[in-house]
Amino acid sequence: MPGSTVVLTGATSGIGEATARRLAATTGRLILHGPESHAEVAPLLREIAALGGAELHYLQADFDDLDDVVSLAARVRELTTSVDVLVNNAAGPAPSGAP
Repeated sequence: MPGSTVVLTGATSGIGEATARRLAATTGRLILHGPESHAEVAPLLREIAALGGAELHYLQADFDDLDDVVSLAARVRELTTSVDVLVNNAAGPAPSGAP
């Protein structure tokens, strides 16, 4: 995947964080998403950046807020003309209780 653009949602913990660490060394551009502010994840981003040569970006968005989702998509479009890989690891909405 050298030279490719990867968007990874839910990248700040668990499987998403492990995936981000792995992709940092093998991807051209890595666009990470999480619900935390940039300041909250800055240490993690520095660690991931040190693992490889990927152009690294972090975009904060709350997936429970439609405006945040729309804004996230617009910011991805500002960063790249195409996405080669999308890893949709973000948590979904809370269950509605409907059968």
